[in-house]
Amino acid sequence: MNTTFLHTFGDAIREAMALVPLSAVRGLFVALPLVLLAWILVRPVKSAEGDEPPEHPTVSLKIAATFALLLQAVIYAML
Repeated sequence: MNTTFLHTFGDAIREAMALVPLSAVRGLFVALPLVLLAWILVRPVKSAEGDEPPEHPTVSLKIAATFALLLQAVIYAML
């Protein structure tokens, strides 16, 4: 079988990925939602306004986002 550039490139990528410890990947997958959660919680509610007319109330999705991101972090931590 002929070895093409894609075979060589794929083998190099596979070897590079195998060098990354799984604990680092797990830490990244747990930390990413928590960093996003921290960013969402420090954002003011007014910064999320769209093109709605002023008479419409501003809806804050911080509670739903907090629940979703915490649930995601807990699930990733348990895997």
